[in-house]
Amino acid sequence: MQEGIIEITKIENTPGPTHESNALCAKFVRYPESQQLTVWLPTSGYQYPGDYILEVNKQIIEKDPVQHKLNGSVMLLFDTMDWNKGEYILSIEMPQGGQHKMYFIKHAENELVDKNQVVEMQVAKAGQPSLWKKEPVIPMNEMDQKDTLWKEYRDGSGNVIPNADQALRNKALRDIEDTMNKAFSTLHNPRLEYEGNFRSGNIYYIEGDTRIGFDHEMGGGNCKMYINIPSPDNWESSTGVPVDRRDGIIRFVANQVKRDQAPSWRYEIDETSIAYY
Repeated sequence: MQEGIIEITKIENTPGPTHESNALCAKFVRYPESQQLTVWLPTSGYQYPGDYILEVNKQIIEKDPVQHKLNGSVMLLFDTMDWNKGEYILSIEMPQGGQHKMYFIKHAENELVDKNQVVEMQVAKAGQPSLWKKEPVIPMNEMDQKDTLWKEYRDGSGNVIPNADQALRNKALRDIEDTMNKAFSTLHNPRLEYEGNFRSGNIYYIEGDTRIGFDHEMGGGNCKMYINIPSPDNWESSTGVPVDRRDGIIRFVANQVKRDQAPSWRYEIDETSIAYY
């Protein structure tokens, strides 16, 4: 086993310019005795008839049809534990011609960080490499940022005095979320189905004849689990559902999964994922 971490240095399309909406995204995570590299295609992998090629130090170590590597519809998973130290290139034939290319480095064990430390790198995108920082910054969502503005009061013994105003504000936000979710459910009558286990699987949003699959997998660091979702640019091509319905569906999925599977967790939504903490 080689427990060195992976840094993603560059993502591009060749030939031609790369735009984030038609490029790969990728993320590396490591937890005890397990590490993986997740790559998200910009559109359904079933539209990719060609191969992916993985090279290290200019030697091909894997070559296979993209569709054989799919985990869900847009996600490719690579177990990186047995990969050796070196400079890697992942090339994927694009449906319209050309290639996605991703350049990354696997470091030697303990080279940048102790092998026993849990590592969750930031998502790498076109123009945004994923490089190790000694003190990674965990992004705060809007609510977290607002919460930092509240003062913390303590009594004479140093015990924190509950902030009643903040508690009321948080309850109001939760009530609004619940009300929106109930209204959405009444209007569309959706439900979820689950496939797989906590480590990885699929969550299906079902509404009449509409069925949308979302991949999920175990997170790393403070993240317990994350669900992969198509970005707004790729939503309609991936799901067949108008993009103006995206926010409602994503929020329903996020809230319902929390209710069904993890009532004590909180979640954050960004362009390509729902992350639970």
